Amino acid sequence: MNACPALLAACLTWALLCPAPAAADEVTIRVKGGGLEVKGELKSFDGAKYVIEAPKLGTVSFDASRIECIGAACMKRIAPPAMPYEPLDKSAPQIVVVRGAGASTEVLLPTLVRGYAASLGATVKPILGTDRAETKLRLTDADGAELATFVLQTDTEPVTALTQGTATVAIIDRALTDAESKALAAAAPEYKAAVHDQALADDGLAVIVSPDNPALSLGEEKLARIFAAKVASWIDIGVAAGHITVYATDKSTGPLASLAAAYLKPRNLALAVSVTELASESEVADAVARDPNGIGVVSFAVQRNARRLNIEGPCGIIARPTTFAVKAGEWPLVRRLSAVTAGPAKLAAARDLLRYAASKEAQVALAEAQFADGSLESQSLEEQTGRMAAAVNAPPSAFDMGQMQELLADIKDARRLSLTFRFQPGSIELDQASRREVTHLAELMQSGEFAGRSFSLIGFTDTEIKFAAGVRASEKRAVQVRAAVLAAAGKLAAPGRLAAKGHGALAPVACNDSSDHRQSNRRVEVWVRASGL
Repeated sequence: MNACPALLAACLTWALLCPAPAAADEVTIRVKGGGLEVKGELKSFDGAKYVIEAPKLGTVSFDASRIECIGAACMKRIAPPAMPYEPLDKSAPQIVVVRGAGASTEVLLPTLVRGYAASLGATVKPILGTDRAETKLRLTDADGAELATFVLQTDTEPVTALTQGTATVAIIDRALTDAESKALAAAAPEYKAAVHDQALADDGLAVIVSPDNPALSLGEEKLARIFAAKVASWIDIGVAAGHITVYATDKSTGPLASLAAAYLKPRNLALAVSVTELASESEVADAVARDPNGIGVVSFAVQRNARRLNIEGPCGIIARPTTFAVKAGEWPLVRRLSAVTAGPAKLAAARDLLRYAASKEAQVALAEAQFADGSLESQSLEEQTGRMAAAVNAPPSAFDMGQMQELLADIKDARRLSLTFRFQPGSIELDQASRREVTHLAELMQSGEFAGRSFSLIGFTDTEIKFAAGVRASEKRAVQVRAAVLAAAGKLAAPGRLAAKGHGALAPVACNDSSDHRQSNRRVEVWVRASGL
């Protein structure tokens, strides 16, 4: 949570003793698991962070992934109030140092800086230097006068630089630790809410090989053994002859660490010491592209001339490395990139950059750079063929031909949206993220883009229960989502445009071999008729 323990204790005291007066957007913020809650008026919600105005405490922000929001306003997507950019003083141009790892400084930040400059009518001029871990981008006005310089530095511990005052903004790909939150609070004692963070984008990570490598997919077990150096040659896993070379950036952080957590740690394997370490993800991508026997892990955004591999689960289900899969929660290797400051950013140029990052224009730019932004994507039934094939090949206990024919009829001539509803473990209650998406879908149905089109909510479950019972359970979930969406739409609801159906354990998106994978299969998908899309 984005607050120090002492501040949270104060929140609890005030929430209990001095409840906020009733307000149209009053909510209760509760830490998951209970024991701590704050009441106040919901001021904004951007999909990743709630901003609450609490009595006496003032404005406090909360990481949405760590709390439960209770109250009618929680269902709303309340955008932060629009703030104009602050004028930059060319008589005293500012230097903004932003530190982060991997793709954040290689692609994400340059994309944001260039977009911000364009919004000002400014020009970006790269400043050449000798430090390969540093990029300098200078903004100049129409007369060539310097407005600001952004210094983008690769750093595996950017929060440390922020607390030490050697960075203005830190870009992180994980949650802050309690120690980091305390250090940031100490670095900005003048602010009530000392830690400010802003979600920027989800970053899909791809396992890459050379275009000359014949492999299209690799199984989880094979990936784990390759990166643990338990397999020395491609021929040992049925691909081709040649000694495998693993390329990576720092092994303790970044993409390789994410892959290790997903596939090596569950198998009690450790990363190989023989990894060829390079300075950046771009260098990893270039080295792999040149080496038919190479392999690596990088952000989608820096794939360059290398080729992404599909990842195959032990049951044969294939996950494909697309931004659609990232948004739908079906790609296993994802990191969330966030910008962190100690209190409000101290420089106007930094504050303006973060304001631009929250704009629709920035989201479009990030999507073009292969980051998963907040917009929806859609796919045709043909693009979902892989999972349908897996459904046909499922064991008898997870398959019914009549049900399969019904499913194909339900989604014929339709496109699936990346918006997907999931549920709390062991419950029919929507999880926190899906409760927020209820209003999102209600708004989509009322938008001009989808005027007159019909939607289908298709429920699925896992194989923990018998097939027929699973069909009933999945339909119950779909009907529940439908009721919530229609309630959110209010007087503008159009029940005839929103159908709900359940198809049990058909068409899983993950193998049912672990609790996490089974939880992923308990979902409600959104399909919309393809006409006009």
